[in-house]
Amino acid sequence: MTDDVANSRWINEYKDYSVFEITLYNMRHVQHHVAQLNLLLRQGINNAPNWVGQTKENL
Repeated sequence: MTDDVANSRWINEYKDYSVFEITLYNMRHVQHHVAQLNLLLRQGINNAPNWVGQTKENL
């Protein structure tokens, strides 16, 4: 993401964010839903995936 793209605006009738801000917002939103899914998996089958920080092979 270039500085020009990060500083450009994402605007609708409700919000006025930079593209960088909306990208962070979306990442936090996805993280929230991943946590919800892990909660449901733990409650339902008492099993949820572990954190994956790196793949075994370079892609």
